[in-house]
Amino acid sequence: MAAHSKHIGKLYQLEQVIKELSEQDKARRRQADAVKTLMQWPRLTIYTQDGPLNIDNNLVENAIRSFAVGRKSWLFSDTQHRSKGRY
Repeated sequence: MAAHSKHIGKLYQLEQVIKELSEQDKARRRQADAVKTLMQWPRLTIYTQDGPLNIDNNLVENAIRSFAVGRKSWLFSDTQHRSKGRY
């Protein structure tokens, strides 16, 4: 919970900094962000040029979910039998 509060605090700080910028500075900042995005454009759109590539990684996430969920169970189990929830 503390980590979330820390991140939310940073977002509020960033919001305050942006609110205090002049309209001209806000425009410059947006342009800089746009330039950064355009520099990454080939990487952002590669999936449109190669049919087998997906826009997301849901297949991978679904494939590893059982392992990721199991890690918590396996962390403190002393035997393979107990890690499967059998006592």
